[in-house]
Amino acid sequence: MAHLAGDDGRCTSSSVFEKATKQPQTGQQHIPAGRLQIGTAGHHPGIAGDIARNSWSGESLFRRSHGGEGSPHASQCDQLVRCSISAASSSTLQGSNLQVFCKLASACAAAMSAPPSSPVSSRAKSDRLIIAFLIAILVASMFFWMFPGLDLVVSRWFFSPGDGFTSPSNSKLQWLRRSSRWALAGVIVVILLRILRDTINGALTWSRVRKPIWLLAGLALGPGLLVNGLLKGHWGRPRPINVDVFGGDAVHQTVWVISDWCDRNCSFVSGEASSSAWLVAAALVTPKPVRLAATAATLVYAGALSLNRIAFGGHFLSDVVLAWLICGLVFAILDRLIPGTAYPFRPGSNHT
Repeated sequence: MAHLAGDDGRCTSSSVFEKATKQPQTGQQHIPAGRLQIGTAGHHPGIAGDIARNSWSGESLFRRSHGGEGSPHASQCDQLVRCSISAASSSTLQGSNLQVFCKLASACAAAMSAPPSSPVSSRAKSDRLIIAFLIAILVASMFFWMFPGLDLVVSRWFFSPGDGFTSPSNSKLQWLRRSSRWALAGVIVVILLRILRDTINGALTWSRVRKPIWLLAGLALGPGLLVNGLLKGHWGRPRPINVDVFGGDAVHQTVWVISDWCDRNCSFVSGEASSSAWLVAAALVTPKPVRLAATAATLVYAGALSLNRIAFGGHFLSDVVLAWLICGLVFAILDRLIPGTAYPFRPGSNHT
């Protein structure tokens, strides 16, 4: 460990914490100019250069190593201090560079003194969200089961007895539908590029990678496996355009009824509506300064995509509503299962 030259010439780094907690937490703690003797320890080049250049404050180093979210446990903070000190192994810092460590100690002391977030409270919120989606799916299913004609009424708004469903001939609506594939692919690329950038920069912490994992797992399990793999492939509900009421040969089926009126890629539930719900989930975890605007814009876009499927005669209203609710349930379950916090990890380290 390091030793700070203080009034008595030598004092351990724990004294820095003691001084930081006794002084006001202004982030600008001052210790008399001296020399910071660094003992031999592990090497951490990612932070070493920043410390040597004095380009990061203690708080910045603290946020960088922990992803900028939440208050870490005291052991994590102590690990960061050791890592930062070891970063400048076999070097000597003087003057203003010493203040970097002082600020770091102050930030750690403040974080350790703050009450940690309760994992029980976080799990309780996730549990309530799961229950809410389960109830919503049950209520929506019962509603469409009791009033099956509502699906036909809504689809009839876009149907002409002489021309059928005319929306597919609209080039703008066709463009809107095609744009969903590019939007989906674009968000996935952004997620993967962020992970790659953090990996290259040595900043791949759990708090930074949890949301991408949540989103990618939600896409694979919700729209991918559950909607397109299980429901659309095995429930056999015919699409509106294939129902006899709209000029087809099949008989209209209510929600959750397994039939043989459709062999594959059937109507229940909407795959494109589930992908639209995923886009909204991605907007909900954007940075706070743009989150509200991004979510509002994505809701409008996703709603238009879902309504477009009804206008095309590709899905019933119940297909769209239940697709959104089912994917919402998947997102809520994953949020409950994926841990909210973990120790920081970096490529090539021995920590997990």
